[in-house]
Parts: sequence; structure tokens; C-alpha cells
Amino acid sequence: MQNQNESYDAVIIGGGPGGISCALELNDSKLNYVVLERRDKLGGQLADIDNTIRNYAAGFFENGEELRLRLCESVEKLKLN
Repeated sequence: MQNQNESYDAVIIGGGPGGISCALELNDSKLNYVVLERRDKLGGQLADIDNTIRNYAAGFFENGEELRLRLCESVEKLKLN
């Protein structure tokens, strides 16, 4: 649980691919940040995509859930959650 009196260098609104990427960069920069996500898991709307994702620069993914899981693996490796 976050301390209510804690200050942040950045507030990230949304835990989709952009928000996760931003959090990873801020973490590398040693900045203090918080990610606000209304869903119960990171990945934004990726879990709702059933078709193949072919044009994402980081690779090819069978569907949105696969990409969401890969992004969350990055978060887990750095213990960001």
C-alpha cells in the first residue's frame, strides 16, 4: 500500500502497453512514480484482443493476452508491482 503523504515524480494513468513502458523507463531513471489502472490486472485492453498482433515493433504475438503476459513478465522481473 502506498503512503498517502508520498510524493511522485510522475503519475502514469493507465496500465496498458504505454503505461507499462513508461513505468519501465522511469524505473531505469530511478524516479518515483505510481501507475493508476482501473482494471484488476495490467495490460489495459490487450486481454480483449483475440486476433493475432503482427505489427507491434517488439515482435509477433498470438493475441492480446500473450502480449499482456509478456509485458507483465518484464514488470515482475524488475519487481515493479
